[in-house]
Amino acid sequence: SGSDALDLQINSPESIEWINNGLSINSSTDISTTSSALILNDSIGQTNEFTFELWISSSQEYQSGPARIVTISENVSERNFTLGQNLNNFILRTRTAGTNLNGLPEFSTQTEVFEDELVHVIVTKTANGEQKIFINGEVADSLFSEGDLSNWDREYKLAIGNEFMTNQPWLGNIYY
Repeated sequence: SGSDALDLQINSPESIEWINNGLSINSSTDISTTSSALILNDSIGQTNEFTFELWISSSQEYQSGPARIVTISENVSERNFTLGQNLNNFILRTRTAGTNLNGLPEFSTQTEVFEDELVHVIVTKTANGEQKIFINGEVADSLFSEGDLSNWDREYKLAIGNEFMTNQPWLGNIYY
C-alpha cells in the first residue's frame, strides 16, 4: 500500500468469494473506498481524459438499475463516472460540463452481455471529448461528449459492484 493506493473496504464479506485471479460478487454488498478517491479524481481532472479497463463476467444475463459495475460517485444521482449493466447491455455515464450531475445523457452498447461469459471492457474518454467502449477489442459504441471534466467532484468515492446510498448491485466476477 503506497500513498497512491485506493484501499477498498468490503462491508459484507459473506457476499463475496475470492476466486482464482479475481473476486466473485454473489449478493449485494458495498465494496468501496472509505474516503474520497482524490488521487484518481485529481489525475483525471488534470488530464481531462481517462481509461478504465476491466475483465469481468456477469452472473446474470439481465441486471438492472442500471447495476453498477464500477462507479465514482456520491449517490444514485450524483456521479463522475459509472460503468454499469442495464438489462443485457453495458451503459456509460460520464459527468462533463455538457451533462447533468448524473452523467446523463448516458450511452449504452448494442453489444449484449451474456451470463458467465468473460468480457474484456475498456472505456476511454479523450481530452477532445470522444468516449468509446471497447468490448473484447472491438469498438462497441462511441460518443462525442460536450464539455470537459471541470465539474468532476474530487470528493467522490470509488465503488465496485454497487452504488452509494442505494442498492443497485451488479453480480458477477471481476478479474481485473
